[in-house]
Amino acid sequence: MQAFDRVLNIDPEDRITHYHRMLCLKALGRDSEVTQAETAYEYYQVDESAQEITRVFRLKNPGANLMTQAVRTHKLHLNTN
Repeated sequence: MQAFDRVLNIDPEDRITHYHRMLCLKALGRDSEVTQAETAYEYYQVDESAQEITRVFRLKNPGANLMTQAVRTHKLHLNTN
């Protein structure tokens, strides 16, 4: 629980952390806190309609599209002089 709290202090909108925190609270029987964690998890869900609205922009801007991905990969270019 302390690790989840540390992550949420850094990024209070991290929905995955809210999800796992909610599961842990349920397992611990801390029902009064489960509702708050579940509300936060649902609040920070990915907005599918926003994804459709920004799709054209992301297609025209590969760098911006890369930053929207859950797992980002960057090509490494080595200078071989």
